[in-house]
Amino acid sequence: MKTKIVFLTIVFFYLYANAEDILLSHRGGVYYTPVTLNDTIELEFVIDSGASLVYIPDHVFEQLKADNSIENSDILGKGQSRIANGDIVDIIIINIKKLTIGQTEITNIKAGVGINGSLVLLGQSALKRLEPWSLDTKKSILKITSKSISKKRYVSSSQKIGRTEALDFIQHYLSIQNSRSLDALMSLYAPKVDFLGRGVVSSKFIATQKERYFREWPKIQFDMIKLIETKEPSSHPDQQMVKYSTTYDLYNDFEHRGRSGQMQHTLILKKENGSIKIVSEKVESLSQNSY
Repeated sequence: MKTKIVFLTIVFFYLYANAEDILLSHRGGVYYTPVTLNDTIELEFVIDSGASLVYIPDHVFEQLKADNSIENSDILGKGQSRIANGDIVDIIIINIKKLTIGQTEITNIKAGVGINGSLVLLGQSALKRLEPWSLDTKKSILKITSKSISKKRYVSSSQKIGRTEALDFIQHYLSIQNSRSLDALMSLYAPKVDFLGRGVVSSKFIATQKERYFREWPKIQFDMIKLIETKEPSSHPDQQMVKYSTTYDLYNDFEHRGRSGQMQHTLILKKENGSIKIVSEKVESLSQNSY
């Protein structure tokens, strides 16, 4: 009798915690959070639980139309709104197909289009969709615990990290860093990491460094140029070294200063309990421009 041996490829998945801390900017007595509209425009929105809708100025609406992320069917009609001085003004009501805060995505949100120069507000049409959420004014953090931020990521059962898995991990890592979502970012690090030439440090130390970085640069954009190399370190066959390059653009609206350039990154990744973790991180500046 022949014995058939069937090899099954088992795929594990892991869930990112159903909670997310978004670091906010605090100036002029109000709190700002970076928000991306329709995967097209990133703006700093004032968190305003007293506003019934999300509000954007007319020039942002025009830019969304120019980018073809607003269609005629997204223009829902006209309405009226009371502005800060008590006046009633006419507004256009539109549909935002996707609104992204950190790693949280919500879809089909009603928004009002106001005059240019008006504040960009994150009102109840979005905030109700994020419930339960809370604002920690001492730490300037927006905490979101909505189910909408659960994300599945699939990792093969093999202890070796494939090139495709490594590339997917890097893209996810850059996306989280751009969104300034501290909790989601720290979930990608091992408890101990050889970090940026500082030796082996704790993830708590890294969290402190990342928080300072996010505070300094409210707007962060890293984009991958190319994957340079992937290989297994000879002494650790269960790990994967990944080298890649990025462009970056950092900007501080309040201080009106920015920095841009290119970097080369080297990560060493290890698969643990069905997830991939960073165990070493090094960065080399290739070019830099301050503006």
